[in-house]
Amino acid sequence: MSWKGFTKAVSRLPAMISKSAGGQGSKDEEYLQLEDQFKHIEKFGKKLAADSKAFKDGLSKMLEKQTSLAKTFTTIYLPLTDNDEAAFELQSNTPQTDFLKAMTTATITLENDLEQIERLVVAPTLEFIGILEKINKMMVKRSHKLLDYDRHGETVHKLREKVRTAAEEKKLAQAEVDFDQASRIFNAINIQLKQDLSVFLSLRKDFIEPCLLTFYNYQVRVYQTLYTIFYEIGNAKFNLNTSALDGFKDCQDETDRLFNQLTITKPMVYKASMGESPPAYDVGGTANPAPLTFARPSAELGRASTEKPRPLPTEPSSSSYQPRVDMVLALYDFEAQAPGDLSFKRDDKIIVLERKADANDWWIGRIGDREGQFPGNYVVDL
Repeated sequence: MSWKGFTKAVSRLPAMISKSAGGQGSKDEEYLQLEDQFKHIEKFGKKLAADSKAFKDGLSKMLEKQTSLAKTFTTIYLPLTDNDEAAFELQSNTPQTDFLKAMTTATITLENDLEQIERLVVAPTLEFIGILEKINKMMVKRSHKLLDYDRHGETVHKLREKVRTAAEEKKLAQAEVDFDQASRIFNAINIQLKQDLSVFLSLRKDFIEPCLLTFYNYQVRVYQTLYTIFYEIGNAKFNLNTSALDGFKDCQDETDRLFNQLTITKPMVYKASMGESPPAYDVGGTANPAPLTFARPSAELGRASTEKPRPLPTEPSSSSYQPRVDMVLALYDFEAQAPGDLSFKRDDKIIVLERKADANDWWIGRIGDREGQFPGNYVVDL
């Protein structure tokens, strides 16, 4: 800031403080209305510039990800060995290779067309922001000239209201000259700015429409290109006369049959030994370390180390004899993984209906009115 500008800022400071404190200043209602409209346009103009660039970058990223996805599908179908005849046949009868080729071509085509978004939308919006900044500078200048107009007018008013000495008469004369000059400068800027703002606001439609048309045309091109790709592949490889839901239902029974043939999809039974905890079961049947910190001793070791030898059975009296219920205590939580499984929580008591010789096998039990199978190594005898 120059020295002249600094002195002007200092001279305007009292008027600025007075105005910010609620003091009365000159107001032009017509200008204030135009200023509000301009601020509205400025806000959304900047947002349009940011969104235009984000759209361009996002679309470029989408095309990149689609090509990457097509490469992943192709890799999944690659034969694992040179003798993997089934994979060779599967690879030749699936659309993943066609999809990769089509997406590669579409990406090259559409990314080249992205230059239109840069040239016809992003660049013009940045120029628009530049115009907004110039108008803002002029509006700041107007506010400064308005402060000069108000403070010189206030000085003239105070001097005219009092009984003046000869020295104060000279001050009044100078103050009137300063006020006249401030009035002419402010009015000139105020009138010019109101005219320019009116023209600028009226032209906003002429600026927005080309941007909107460019967005529309490019979006149509993107959708048409991708639709053509997917339709041609789908028409050749899939039945497009049925919905996705109906197609899923048609395949569901066969898929379930094949899925049930895989023993790996069932929860794996794990025989816990000293210092280990049984694994947690997920839907896929894979074993993950259970979040348990205690160890389950094996049934054989537990009996050898903690149980006393059972006495030989004696002939029970008819009045005291009751059949022994085979009951076990749950050491860990178990969540049913398939229909027919018996869920339970740690410390639940389970009546064993069918016990297998191997603790790593599935047993059948009952809790209350619920019956089902459960892993034998999740429990210990009571």
